Amino acid sequence: MVLVIAACIYLGVPYHLLYDGDGAFEDRGVFTAGKRFELDLGSVDISRPGRYSYTLRHLPQARFVAGLKLSEALPAIPPNGRPDAGQVALIIVGPDGKVVDEWSALADWQEANGLKFVDPGTIPLPSPSPGTHSHGTAFSAQRLEDYSVTFEVIVPFPATIGAELALQSEAG
Repeated sequence: MVLVIAACIYLGVPYHLLYDGDGAFEDRGVFTAGKRFELDLGSVDISRPGRYSYTLRHLPQARFVAGLKLSEALPAIPPNGRPDAGQVALIIVGPDGKVVDEWSALADWQEANGLKFVDPGTIPLPSPSPGTHSHGTAFSAQRLEDYSVTFEVIVPFPATIGAELALQSEAG
């Protein structure tokens, strides 16, 4: 029994047992070579205006990137030609206030590992699209703290493309 307890302390707590918020949380374990944690918050419709709200309870301490998993790539030119098509806002509030405050066109988001997101280190100044502000969609979660997430489609993208809101921990 002592060995089992020692192994649990050494290997870490399986966070999927502690997470108690919206979505499906996956902990791939401490020996994972890549992204250990993933949280799938479900489908969002980027083809019509709308607001989606989620509660994240007891996140593990990790750096997360929030973004969209798309079923297909966005076309380079939106079908209706509006340059601001796909204008979205992503706000994440933690125990110390806003940790993500992103408002920009999806065309300005980059993609890696199947996730479309905004990296604050690659944001050109001034902001990518007129009337937007961009701070990136990554944040460092504090151990077992709670966060609220709001995703809003402000100007819809005029094509039906499947999209899911997700968080992935950064590798490391």
